[in-house]
Parts: sequence; structure tokens; C-alpha cells
Amino acid sequence: MRVHARLRSVVTAVVGAVLAFVGILVLGAGLLFDAVYYAGLPVWLHTVAGLLALAPGLLLLLRALVRLPRRLARLWVRRRVFVLLPVGLGVVLVVSAELWHALRPLPPVPGASRVAVAYLLEALSLMESRYLHSDQVPWPSVRAAALARIVNAKSPRDTYPAIRHALADIHDRHSFLFAPHELERMAHPAPSTPAPRPYSSKPFGRLTDEHLAYVLVPAHVGTGWGSVYFLNDSSGREYAQALRTLLRDLDAERPLGWVVDLRTNVGGNMWPMLDGLGPLLGEGRISAILMPQWDRRVDTWIVAGQASSGPPWFGGLGLRRPETLLLRTASAPVAVLVGPRTASSGEAVAVAFRGRPNTYFVGAPTAGLATSTMSLSLPDGAELLLAIGYLADRTGRQYEGPIAPDAQVAATKGRDETYLVASRWILSRPR
Repeated sequence: MRVHARLRSVVTAVVGAVLAFVGILVLGAGLLFDAVYYAGLPVWLHTVAGLLALAPGLLLLLRALVRLPRRLARLWVRRRVFVLLPVGLGVVLVVSAELWHALRPLPPVPGASRVAVAYLLEALSLMESRYLHSDQVPWPSVRAAALARIVNAKSPRDTYPAIRHALADIHDRHSFLFAPHELERMAHPAPSTPAPRPYSSKPFGRLTDEHLAYVLVPAHVGTGWGSVYFLNDSSGREYAQALRTLLRDLDAERPLGWVVDLRTNVGGNMWPMLDGLGPLLGEGRISAILMPQWDRRVDTWIVAGQASSGPPWFGGLGLRRPETLLLRTASAPVAVLVGPRTASSGEAVAVAFRGRPNTYFVGAPTAGLATSTMSLSLPDGAELLLAIGYLADRTGRQYEGPIAPDAQVAATKGRDETYLVASRWILSRPR
């Protein structure tokens, strides 16, 4: 009987682990989402299926793990060992890690403190493990050059120039080091001045004389958590809703086409931009972030007019803002205006329009920063912004350098030739 009871506990644990693993794959990796979406089924069924696998799996696993040690304890030692043993192992691991961090051998650098050397090596380790093209960087020489630049460094702050030199050595224009005081300045900028501030501008739109809907999509820098920015970034929610309101009001005028101006969009958080433009971008998979160093791909979806990184949970149930908006002119021609100041997240928005039917790019090549970045915190509060992936559009075409327009237009004084070319293209389209 005891053997059978132990066997039942083991089987329960295995079944629970398998169910929990399947639930994690469904919810985290998007297993089954494509099948549900392209079958025309409500996409929230994907989330329900994941939860129906994950919740029972965790309960079965927990039940087995609680019962199994109790039965094994009768064959081994007293029950309290099963409590003390994992606690003791945890303490040993934590203490060992701290001792290793404090006593591990570090390369000798004349006059440099141990704190400074360890800080620099941690920054370089983050770069090596996460950078998009890490396999193409001669890390031993980069590390040696960086260590040579911190002679007499006493604090983490003294290593900043060496870290910035290392970022320059890997030849990536989209990776940066931000010191704590620079992050503070970005979070609390100086009072507004008469000079234009591209990072603080708001979406703007109007109906033109040609009866076209013109929408300016400026940069937006917020404090949101990526694609779930709406949880903690009120300015991001306001930005996305402002774009939605513009689309709704302009759509009511039945425009002949849309002009989306990204020429001053120097970047920031792309998710409020994609959320705001979702009804115009169209439903489904619109782009992807490719991370070859991890052999990973993360798709960007528009479901019910809302953008998400990977398959959305409870997609289509209206659990987030901005609200779903259906445009009567969603399939009308769209001209996307781009230029050298279209950068970073501005380029990500441009890529999201690539492959959309009846869409045309006008202007000049973009800045060439079409890579996805990750913010990595360092011990003193500084942050490494590191390029970790490049972009692909809905057709699978990949982008790393500047995005070339379909029609290249030279800038002229006194008239917006780029807009004129875009408007002529829209008006030439069959109705």
C-alpha cells in the first residue's frame, strides 16, 4: 500500500509538471495562438486554454510535493530534515555567491580599486551576454582595452568613460550608458523653453485641402514597462488615446487616404504609438523582433486594434485602454513620411506599416537605428541601453540599417515636397 501511495504521488507530480509546462508554453510562448487566431475563433480562448492547463498542473504538483516528502520521510529521517535541508542549502548558496563576489580573482589594474574593476567587468559581461552581434565582437581585446582605461579608478563612476569606449568599440550606434544623474534629468526635465522639444510633443492631425487625413506621430518617452506601459505610464495612455481620438475624428470625415508623418519621430516607447495607430495598421502579426544570439523571435500583434508583444492575454475582451476603434476608411491608401530624424521606435512604427496593403513610403532614408533595445541596471543605478534584436516586417523582411522610402524626395525650402509627392500618390490610387 505504501509503495502504491508513493507511486501515485510520483505520477501526480509528473502529470502536474507536464500540465504546468504546457500552460506556460501556451501563455508565455504563444503555443496554439496562431491556430486559434487564423481559425477565426475568439483569441481569448488561447488564454483560457493556457490557464486551464497551468492552474490544475500547479495544484497537482503542489499536492504531490507536499505528500511525497511526508511519505519518504518515514523511510529516511525525521520530517524536519525536509524543511531544514532546503533552507540550509539556500543559505549556503547565498553565502557562497556573496563570498565569491567578494573574493573572486580579478585582473590587476594599477591603482584601481576592487570595486571599480568588478563594476567594469560586470558591465562588459552584460554586453557580451546580451548584445545583438556579440559573436562578431573580439571580446578579449575589448575587455583588455577597457581595463587599461581604468587605471587609478576608485569608484564605479570612474569607469563610465571606459564603458562608453567599449560601446564605441562594438560599433553599435543604438547602445548607450546612462549615468544615474542623466536618468534623473530625463525623468524630470527642465521647464519648457521656446525651443521645440520633440520628446514632449503630442500627436496632431487635420483634414487637408485635398481631403486627406494628415496625422503627425511624434516621439514619446515614458516610464512604462514596454508593451504593458498602460499599467504604470499615464502619459503613454494619454498619447495612445490622443492618437485614437485623431483617427476617429478624421475617419468621420471619410478621407480619401491617410498621411502618417514620422519625420520627427526620434524614438522612445513604441507601444503607445502602435496602440494609437492599431486601427490603421490592421489586425494580425505586423512585425517581429529577431534575437539571433538567443535564437528567439518575438512577434508584435494587433488584436482588436491593440498592440502586444507576443500573443495577447485575453485579447479582444477590452481589458485595457485605449478602447477598440473600427475605422470605416481602414483600408484606404496610407502614405508614410520618413526621413533622417525617423529613428529607433520611429523606425519600428515605420516597419509596422511595411507590408500593409496600399501603403507607400515617401521621403528620405531613416536614421538606421531599427533595432530593439534592453535596459540593464548596474549596481550604482546607472543603466546600459543595449541593442538586443533587429526588426522584421509582417512579410518577413529584416531591417538593421536605414529604411529606404519607395519615393525618395529631397528637402526643399518653402514647400513640403515630401507631402506633395505623398498626396499625389494617394490621389492617383483607384477608388
